[in-house]
Parts: sequence; structure tokens; C-alpha cells
Amino acid sequence: MPLLNNSAAPATPKALATPKALSLFQLLTTVVKIVEERLGISIPECIQLRIKWGMHLPAFGFSPPPSPPSQSGRTSASAGGMTSLQMRRELGNIIFQLEESLGGPDEEDRAEPVAALAELIDEVYDSNAAMLGEYVRESGAVDMLVDCLCDPCPDVHQRALHIISNLSSDAFDPESSLTKQIFTQSGGVGMLVPLLEGEDPATAMYAAAATQNLALDEGFSVALAAGGAIESLQKLIASDVPEVARFAAGALKNVLQRESNSQSPDPATSLMASRR
Repeated sequence: MPLLNNSAAPATPKALATPKALSLFQLLTTVVKIVEERLGISIPECIQLRIKWGMHLPAFGFSPPPSPPSQSGRTSASAGGMTSLQMRRELGNIIFQLEESLGGPDEEDRAEPVAALAELIDEVYDSNAAMLGEYVRESGAVDMLVDCLCDPCPDVHQRALHIISNLSSDAFDPESSLTKQIFTQSGGVGMLVPLLEGEDPATAMYAAAATQNLALDEGFSVALAAGGAIESLQKLIASDVPEVARFAAGALKNVLQRESNSQSPDPATSLMASRR
């Protein structure tokens, strides 16, 4: 009797799945169906995006908050022509102001350095973007941004989410995996989950966008799933706001894929075990 060729006739996911894997498969199928039928777009795996501040907010029917003036007096026209040294100096000033403002009583003082950093991130590309990501990691600013997520002022935590979204994307910084790891180690998951569950659609959108990019880190996805965020993302994909649903769908797909991978045995380890 010839041996069965599993590669020629693969079993269905249902036949192979354990109860845990089957649940993940069903959730992934739900995400795809919602994206295709409700939003009319397809969400591939491993999405990593640059997120522009306010780029989707007009669809909510309101305008993004104005950017506070930068202390440096820099204009958008001059930002693109900065040298690396000028960039590091400005970053140093912004991060110093961010550290000084954390936990302060004045909302404008807390929002100004976060807005300045968000503005700078929107304007830099390529090697300057990679340098910015490296400087933010080395300066300890990732920890400060995690602290900003629990700030009650929307202008602070929404812009912090916007910054984290970009710093966690390979489309912005090829070394973004290092930022993802620092974010997770700094307790970022615990700060992010409540923002996914809030009532403000703008906060939910930026939180889902950040989750979508951060979820490419397996450790983050496992921690996020353990923190109950899968249920929160499932609720968001049913949102009447298309942008919220779209980012939540991408985030959920990435989280489930990474979390599922973490449950799967390493092929090489399984092969060695089978030969014993």
C-alpha cells in the first residue's frame, strides 16, 4: 500500500487543528470576511505602515488638534534639509522637554514636546528616519512614550500612539524590531490595551494602528493576547468607523498569526523528537 503524500493532499485546517488552533483559524477567517465584505479591501499579513498624524481623522467628521509651535522655530521646509548633527540636536531638545514635562500639571506643556516629536517623525525619511529611531531608543524616550499612553489628555496619548506606530514600523526604521522589544519590556502592552477599549474613535484608531505594527514582534503579540486584547480588537472590527475597523482588522490578523506561531513547535525540534 503506497504511503500517503501529505504535501500533495493537505488536510484541511479543521482536520489538523487542536481546539486552540481551530479557534485562531476561525478568528482569522472572521477578520478576512469583515475586511472583504464591509470595507472592500484585503488585509495581507505582516502589514507595517507609516501613519501620518491626522491622515484619517477627517473621515470621523472632526479635525485633528493643531500642532503646538515648536520651540526650535523649525519649519517643515527646513526639516527635510537637516544634517544628522542638526537632527540629533533637535531630538535632544525635544526629548529633554518631554522628560521634564512628564506628569506635569499643564496639558499644553505635556503636549508640546510630544507634538514636536510627532511632527518631526512625519517629515523624516530613509537614513534620517533610521537615525531618529536609534536615537529615541538610546535616549530612553521609548519608556517616556509608554508613560505618555496613560496621560488623560487625548492630545498627549494620541500623539504618543502615532509616534509609536511609526517607530515600530520597518517602513520607517529598518531596526524597528528593537523598538518593539523595548516597548514590550517597558510595560507598553498594559498601557495600550485600555486605549483599545476606550470610547474615543480617534484614540481607538491610533491604538489599533500601533498594535498592527507592534504585533510583528512575537513577544508583544503573546503578551497582548494574554492581556485580553484579542477580544477588544474583535469589538473594534465591528466599528461603524471604517478606519477603526480597518486598523483593528490588520492588528488582529497580525496578533493572531504571531500568537499562533508561538504555539506551534519548531519544525527542526519536532523532526529530532520524531527520530528518537
